[in-house]
Amino acid sequence: MTPKDTYEQIYTKDPAVFGTTPSSLVLELADLLPQGSTVLDLGAGQGKNAFYLANKGYRVTAVELTETGCQQMRDTAAKEGISLDACIEGDITSPEILAQLKNYDAILCINVLPLLTEEGVERVIAAIGEKTNPRGYMVISAFMVESPGKRQVYVDKGKYRFVPEELRVRFSDFSIVSAYDEGLSHNCVDGKSRYVARLIAQKI
Repeated sequence: MTPKDTYEQIYTKDPAVFGTTPSSLVLELADLLPQGSTVLDLGAGQGKNAFYLANKGYRVTAVELTETGCQQMRDTAAKEGISLDACIEGDITSPEILAQLKNYDAILCINVLPLLTEEGVERVIAAIGEKTNPRGYMVISAFMVESPGKRQVYVDKGKYRFVPEELRVRFSDFSIVSAYDEGLSHNCVDGKSRYVARLIAQKI
């Protein structure tokens, strides 16, 4: 079963599987961004982070792989009177989807990169660097392994896991302005705890 099929099923069963409280990283970002800034949410899921920022007055574009997630976002936006600049259905590693995107004052990628292949991760990280405006922010949370030797197991399965310090190194041309940490985090979908790297950085 593909990640798309998996999340189509998950979202169909529960319209708020990740809850409605935004990521703590998004709360931090909102304290940094000027009012009216443009934000891109890559892998927006059911929209909890996108909606929080839109309600704060930011212009948000959401990109979501699943048809169900996109429809749920559109339904919620219509019901609650929330304005999103766009809700784009598609694969964030697709050149066609990436070509539709503009440049943004902030780009979110919360727990999406671990679902991608190694090639997909490279493509998305390059796009984040390219499409973040000067002085703009990027916000990433991604699953990791405790040691480099354990990563290959995931790569062989077509998934990706970061190793300690990798996220910081990959964005060394950004300035870490608010947060960088690595540690265990609870996952609300399957109840398991995973090692997670979290980063907020500013393009310089």
